[in-house]
Amino acid sequence: MLNKYPGNDSLPPTVLQTGVDLVPNTTSNLIDFIQSADRIAAIVAASLERGEQLEPLINQESDLVYLKSADQRLLCSNEAYRRVFTPDELPVGRFGASFLHRTIIPISEASDKMILEGCMSAVFDHYGRDSEGQLSLFRSAKKSLIGVGQGSFAILGITRVEKTFIDSDNEIAKGALLADQWRRFNELPELDRQIAVSLARGMTAMEIAQQREVSKRTIENHRNTILNELGVESPLEMIKLLVRLQEKGFGDLGV
Repeated sequence: MLNKYPGNDSLPPTVLQTGVDLVPNTTSNLIDFIQSADRIAAIVAASLERGEQLEPLINQESDLVYLKSADQRLLCSNEAYRRVFTPDELPVGRFGASFLHRTIIPISEASDKMILEGCMSAVFDHYGRDSEGQLSLFRSAKKSLIGVGQGSFAILGITRVEKTFIDSDNEIAKGALLADQWRRFNELPELDRQIAVSLARGMTAMEIAQQREVSKRTIENHRNTILNELGVESPLEMIKLLVRLQEKGFGDLGV
């Protein structure tokens, strides 16, 4: 799901990107973000070691800053984060899937998993929508906090809003989101892609199960994985997405 960030071989291999870039990503812009993320990480680590309260420190940051536990629950966030993703509630103790927009959830969970599996730091670009459904291009960093201080913190997240699309950018924004969903579709296992196309062609889960000589539940489990990875809520939305991808020339899916 995550790929090495292009353009500078001197950057660490954990610098990553997703989606199609609409913002000029000069090396200086990227390095500025990495340096800012490193500075925030150093402040957070020192505060955790001293047992200090984090919110007064991270509330001074304009970037979106948040900390998670090893089971991916949100433990702490700054005001900038809450303004973008949870302006009407305090999400402390909750999983991201319960309050983030569905376009944010797949990359959030995938990058968390990387950190929990031993990656110390990752940087990536991604598209997603805020609490009001506004589409933006985000640049995010995830850093490991495992073993830092005495608390239960495991993941530090730092996100910068690179571009928010307004009405005049609407067609560009739609194209960018479609390109990101096409990438996600192509990163699905081959079996999941085949099942998705079969569903889009009008086959039922039972018919696909009989064709492949597996249980209906197995096909339904694959279908649910596909919906989650593509960031859609229902099989009907998935079918509409595949038809739209084909109509826009991303590929001939035969649907």
